[in-house]
Amino acid sequence: MNAKELVRRLKKGEVVSLDPKDWEALAPGFEEIGRHDTTIAGDIVLVRTPAGPAAVERPAPDRLVMRAFTDEDVMRRFVAERMELY
Repeated sequence: MNAKELVRRLKKGEVVSLDPKDWEALAPGFEEIGRHDTTIAGDIVLVRTPAGPAAVERPAPDRLVMRAFTDEDVMRRFVAERMELY
């Protein structure tokens, strides 16, 4: 997957599944704005994208998911909820 396809899918509201190797190649194209260590499932990485602020998290050892949010307040609430679960 390339960055253009990823952004297109995020703009559609999709939660995009990513291979960690794909994210490693794509990550430098996005500005990291935060990182939260879950202590269980790696970091939740927050980035700015053309689709809006987004979070990348690891629901499984071999899989990442990325989702965009309407604004940073919505993203912060998402992170707070996730951190409570972890």
